[in-house]
Amino acid sequence: MTSPRLLLSLTLALSLPTALAGQSPELGLPDLPPLRADSPRDSLLFADRFPVGQDNAAYDSYAATMQSGILPKTLTGTDFVEFYHYQIPDSYDGSGPGHPLVIAFHGFGGSSATPGNQSTIDEECNARGWLFVAPTGIDDKLFGAPMSQQNSEAAVQWMIDNFNVDEDRIYAVGFSMGGGIAANFAARRRDPDSIMIAAVGMVSSTFDWVMAYHQNFPLLHDWFTNQFNFNAAPSVDPWPYQQASGAFHIESSYPPYPGSIVPAESMVLNLVDLPVYITYDTLDDLTYVPPINAQLNQDLMDAGFDTLLRVKTGTVDPSDGVTPAPHSWAVLDEVEMFDFFGTQTVDRHPASFEATQDLGGPVSWVDSTQFASGGFSYVSGEADTGSNSLTLFGVANTNALRIDAAAAGLTGMPRVSASSADVRAFDLTLGDTLQPPSYLTDAISGLLVPLVDSDPLAQTLSVAVPAMGTHDFDVVHDPGWTAALTSTPNPVSIGASSQIDMDGPAGAFGAWFIVAAEEQLLHVQGITLAALPVPPAVVFFVPLDAAGDISFPANIPNGPAFSGIRLPIQAIAVDATHTPIAVTNLWGFEVD
Repeated sequence: MTSPRLLLSLTLALSLPTALAGQSPELGLPDLPPLRADSPRDSLLFADRFPVGQDNAAYDSYAATMQSGILPKTLTGTDFVEFYHYQIPDSYDGSGPGHPLVIAFHGFGGSSATPGNQSTIDEECNARGWLFVAPTGIDDKLFGAPMSQQNSEAAVQWMIDNFNVDEDRIYAVGFSMGGGIAANFAARRRDPDSIMIAAVGMVSSTFDWVMAYHQNFPLLHDWFTNQFNFNAAPSVDPWPYQQASGAFHIESSYPPYPGSIVPAESMVLNLVDLPVYITYDTLDDLTYVPPINAQLNQDLMDAGFDTLLRVKTGTVDPSDGVTPAPHSWAVLDEVEMFDFFGTQTVDRHPASFEATQDLGGPVSWVDSTQFASGGFSYVSGEADTGSNSLTLFGVANTNALRIDAAAAGLTGMPRVSASSADVRAFDLTLGDTLQPPSYLTDAISGLLVPLVDSDPLAQTLSVAVPAMGTHDFDVVHDPGWTAALTSTPNPVSIGASSQIDMDGPAGAFGAWFIVAAEEQLLHVQGITLAALPVPPAVVFFVPLDAAGDISFPANIPNGPAFSGIRLPIQAIAVDATHTPIAVTNLWGFEVD
């Protein structure tokens, strides 16, 4: 009998254009050896080849509604096409409320056809009016490597672009290797403006690829060290394994089976706001699956996760009700998992979050830029809408962070506390406040915070958070201290055609303006305010005019010395005794 996977390949090859015919997602990885009747099935080798349901009519009742597709490389963004299966429910409505979407990840050696053939996930989707997609992830033996996930994401995005998907109700489930991929796929997608996962299902899952590498099966080493997986052994470069794993344990503990996961190297902890359904059989042929899943559930519960653990014993092949199938899709209770999924919607902007990021990027109400690749970056945050305060802590391997105060739900100008847990300082930018920020004051002393960069057009303020230190400050909106630029766009050309006008803050007598190509620290009355200009430079004082404004025209003194150079202008407002009362930097100006 022709296998379902071979039949799929033949069908695709016959239906593809000539240029694509014969193309396959196979990457030259070693083939799986034949399944032997006397095999102990104690290796990942058999994770998705246990003969459950392949020819079982009970799993094919919706075969007519299951469709196959292929995405070209122009849509995947990789050098590989993506084969996938999808299903549209009989009750599909393209104009009404969106339909939930279930993403099903196959196990090792499987294909996009496997979840539909070996489970009733597709039937349950149809019964509930949910959409279904099962990606290949380029090949059957890729352990969720980023390139493989990119292809899988392309299939999910294709569903969103072409069907009426409720993007707040996208769920991911996977078996064995696919369970680890489902968890990692969700953990790596925290961008509130992109694909996010509302709940994860892990069926008889493996999720620590270093642990899998250490199983006594030589071909695993060939698969793991293939260039399309992780390229080298974990002893040479553990980072690709950690990046793609759902959770990570101390390598020296293999074997025996490890204890708790290592939080700093386990992206699964990103799922603290995301419910997780875990199921396995105590008699699993992969003998380490029961203990690592039991421990994972305990670790997640200890971290405050919402989990549902379903432990079974003695799962059998549903086609005959007799043949043992402890490591198979048959372990899954689809109805129970779907009931669990059905109550979950994604929280795109949780007030509190912890993020272990492999590439940096947006999460909740911050956006991070990673300092160094090849390792995780970290940030945790808490937003208190009652006190309009934001706290960032545990920041590490991060070059810059941007806060979106509106996404944090704040209704006033915030107090911010930011801490670095690293030997590196990082730049913190505050934006999207209720009102344009004017300057910062120290949360304890009330003094002006020095060396603050202001972008009046973007309405942001930026300040450095010291290495292994904490910066606490209040963000101030002063209606009398708002830069009004009379020509746009940025950079403003200061010359015959422009002028800068600034409303003077309350009590202001005037302001000092500094224009300089290079800077050193400037101290005024004991306060580090700005940067002392290094010649060529212009320092000039502008008194308050009759209208209460501080303004200066195009002909800055000695302006020609800076012709064609983009420069910072720093404004320091002072009272009648020339005591500083406000400071801001206006970056990016160009002198004619």
